[in-house]
Amino acid sequence: MPGPFTLILKAKPNICDIVGFDTVGVRIPNSALALDILNKMGPMTTTSVNDSGSVALNDYETIYNKYNDLVDEIYKPCGESSNLASTVVKIENDEIKILREGAIKLSDIKKIINK
Repeated sequence: MPGPFTLILKAKPNICDIVGFDTVGVRIPNSALALDILNKMGPMTTTSVNDSGSVALNDYETIYNKYNDLVDEIYKPCGESSNLASTVVKIENDEIKILREGAIKLSDIKKIINK
């Protein structure tokens, strides 16, 4: 981290009350703009612009046209977006579960953990 990696963790009870789920996904983006916003605003609860089971949205104009009337701000990326989805990992009972394999492969994760 930072990068295309989301770690699903068990939420503390006070967080469960806020988000309505017993788990949270933690991701640190590899984007200067996103990191600047996070540094100024603190951690954020967000969702993906992608609809589950649909093709990932990576084109700014497509995202803008679809969501502009639903949010206050859509920031134009400062560089190219990856066409690869982030890898989503959940750790339960000391077992690594890949919920979605994306840019980072399970073999890469195991190499880091076993160091």
